Amino acid sequence: MDISLLEPQRLPEGIRYYGMVKGAEAGELWLPDELPRMLERVRKFGQQHASTCLDPRQLAVRYRPGSGARDGLQLTVSWTPDPAAQLVGTDPARGVSIPMGDTAARYHDGQWAPGPSQDPSENVESPVGITHWDRTREHSASFHVADGVVGIRSARAVIGDSAELIAVLASIPYVSSLCGTP
Repeated sequence: MDISLLEPQRLPEGIRYYGMVKGAEAGELWLPDELPRMLERVRKFGQQHASTCLDPRQLAVRYRPGSGARDGLQLTVSWTPDPAAQLVGTDPARGVSIPMGDTAARYHDGQWAPGPSQDPSENVESPVGITHWDRTREHSASFHVADGVVGIRSARAVIGDSAELIAVLASIPYVSSLCGTP
């Protein structure tokens, strides 16, 4: 993938390119087919084996505020050639379809987070322990086509509005070329 095809043409003011990571170390996209094997390894050997279902072909491009960047305060664009890949921490059932030209993206208003929620009704027992859907830190969208997936994830402090997150996704040349957006 030519990295220039993943560079958003629309970014929040003050957000700048920070770096790129290739491979499973990017930690953004996982392969659903690998999930059962990963969960079994986590049960047997511990949480450190959770990364074994990450897509080794992914790449992630990170953007952060130009100065005074804090850990976690970033915008990430990720890509993999596997159309079945999912953004880490998301759940297709919790996503909302957002029309984009001739196709659609999947928007997630949060992500699965470890530990209990302040609201006990949101707690879910999972194979890796208690988790909850956290809407306070990040939100994301993914764009699935036959030749891959583009994901965008943002700290809410960087892009707080879902419409703006989708506008940044639509400004990525690879996405705009496939969905017919300008």
